[in-house]
Amino acid sequence: MSLPTTARVVRLAAQPDGLPTPEDFTIAEEPLPAPGPGQVLVRNRAFLAFPGLRTLIGGGGVGLPVPHITPGDALFGPALGEVLAARDGLPGARRAALRNKLARLAATGDTDEPDED
Repeated sequence: MSLPTTARVVRLAAQPDGLPTPEDFTIAEEPLPAPGPGQVLVRNRAFLAFPGLRTLIGGGGVGLPVPHITPGDALFGPALGEVLAARDGLPGARRAALRNKLARLAATGDTDEPDED
């Protein structure tokens, strides 16, 4: 299977005045470099448009632990995907940690390590 050379990216085109509309976003095909050593390529299959995204694209909220999304920025958030490629240099322990992190994200939407008791 050949790897994709482009990615579909959803970007904020304009900060919405009120509820966002389709005109507030753009969808573009952008070049996608092949993964380098120690990197993986993941194809997102589902993306969660979580409620906090509205705050991030609207400029609301102060002191948030994530950055606001400004016009031109790509949207981000929890997603489910499949690993298409994993380059050499991703050690077994790191590969297992990535697999565990992706499983946590799929189950809870959170990639933080669980607290040790």
